[in-house]
Formats: sequence, structure tokens, C-alpha cells
Amino acid sequence: MSGFAEGLTSPEIEGGAIVDSKTRFADLKAMLDSSKDSLKMDAMKRIINLVAKGRDVSELFAAVVKNVAAKNLELKKLVYVYLVRYAEEQQDLALLSISTFQRALKDPNQLIRASALRVLSSIRVPMIAPIMLLSIRESVRDMSAYVRKISPSLYKVDDVRSQISHYRL
Repeated sequence: MSGFAEGLTSPEIEGGAIVDSKTRFADLKAMLDSSKDSLKMDAMKRIINLVAKGRDVSELFAAVVKNVAAKNLELKKLVYVYLVRYAEEQQDLALLSISTFQRALKDPNQLIRASALRVLSSIRVPMIAPIMLLSIRESVRDMSAYVRKISPSLYKVDDVRSQISHYRL
């Protein structure tokens, strides 16, 4: 057993300096609030790395969700990965991103539309089930074969079906 109180994590050594979670999270929040995409990308890569290691980074949700409307496609993808992972735990904040996904579903770029549709259908927040159902319905008539192709596959996912089962198709 370590010398730290239960519930606290031990500080980590980074570059010769001892850094605790609060300091690291403050730095990541500052990077996410930056106007430079390169800093935001670096922060998101670090955050996703922490998620992959099993660390809880849910306290960064508000700072991450602000970047859901980023122009940089790679940054947007990383934000989407994070959002799908933590939306169920932070449902109120996740709802703030839904309008951004609805706008993305109307984007001229088929990849952005398809990505927004996938993420929207992956967010496990019961309040968005009607929006998700409507989005899947509209995507079936999308001008892009790529977007049309993924629509039925989204409905096949059992979690999606259970969320929208009490709504009419």
C-alpha cells in the first residue's frame, strides 16, 4: 500500500518535475482553450492516451466539448472519440454538443456527415434518441452513397435499437 490517502493518486514524474493530476489537467485545459490547433491537437492526443491507459479524465469534459466544432478534421475526430467515451457520464454537457452534430449532418463533406452520424448514434444519452432516429432516417436519403451505406448499419447496433425501440420507424 502506498503512502497516499485512499482515493488520491500518487504524483508522477515528468521531465524531472513532479506533476500531479490537477496540474496536468490545468495544463491540458489551457492547451484546449488555446487558439492554436497544434496545442489543441497535442492536448487531445495526451487526453486520448490517458483514456487508453484507463485513467479517468472526465473532469476535462467541458474543456474538450468546446472543441467539438473545430475546423481541423483530426482534432474533431479526437474530440469525437473522447465524447463517445464520456457522454453517458456527463449527459448535460453532452447535450450541448448535439446542435453541432446536427449542423455537421448538413456539411457538404460526406466524411464529416458520416462521422457526425456515427458519433451521434454512439452517444448513450436517452434524451437524444429521437434526434438520432431522425438523423438516421434522413441519412438514408443522403446524396452520398457512403453516408447511405452506414445508415442501416447504425440501426443494426443493438444499443441503438434498444434506445429507439419505443419510437416508430
